[in-house]
Order: sequence, then structure tokens, then C-alpha cells
Amino acid sequence: MVLFLCLLLFFTTTTLALNTIPPGQSIKDGETLVSAGGSFELGFFSPRNSKSRYVGIWYKKVSTGTVVWVANRETPVSDASGVLSINHNGILSIMNRTKGIVWSSNTSRNAVEETIAQLLDSGN
Repeated sequence: MVLFLCLLLFFTTTTLALNTIPPGQSIKDGETLVSAGGSFELGFFSPRNSKSRYVGIWYKKVSTGTVVWVANRETPVSDASGVLSINHNGILSIMNRTKGIVWSSNTSRNAVEETIAQLLDSGN
């Protein structure tokens, strides 16, 4: 019975965190978010023949990894030290090794409730 409850807790926690980033949390290079239906994936990637790292959204079920959106197209991270996070004001940002912001959503609003970043099955 205890083993069942431990497994249930593990899978519940993993499932809840699968497609969202709550305020104050982050994903590191090598970690990804997957939309609830498994259609899209968000994470860091490098184009072919490049060491530069970008945050993008790609089709999860397509073997070629077709990227459909890139956040930091003009300002890549130079290595695998990147971190994507959302702050309590709802601003998404990508930071490099020195914690310098290389990209941000540059939007803020006075939210009544905490904002989360969520990857939907529409790719948004």
C-alpha cells in the first residue's frame, strides 16, 4: 500500500509539472515541457552545425524535430548553461551562465493571480 501511494505521488507530481512552469521556477538546458496531448515540446536546442543554444517549440511527434517558434533568435546562449524562467510578474526570461538575461518576453502586467507559463496542444 505504501509503495502504491509513493508511486501515485511521484506520477502525480510529474504529470502536474509536465507542461507548466510556475512563477519562480525554471527549466534548464536539457529539460523540456511537453504539451498535455504530447503534440509540442519546448526546450533548448541547437541548429545543425551550431553550438549556439536557443529556446524553441517543436513538433514532438515528428522525427525531424521541426521547430515552429524560437524565443531568442537574435541572442543565442553560447553553451548549455541556459535557463528559462518565469518571474512573479509573468515575465519569461532566458539567462546565461553568468545569470545575464539574453532574452525576455518584456511584458508585464499587474496580475491578480500568479501567472504560469504553459505549453498548450496548439503550440502556444
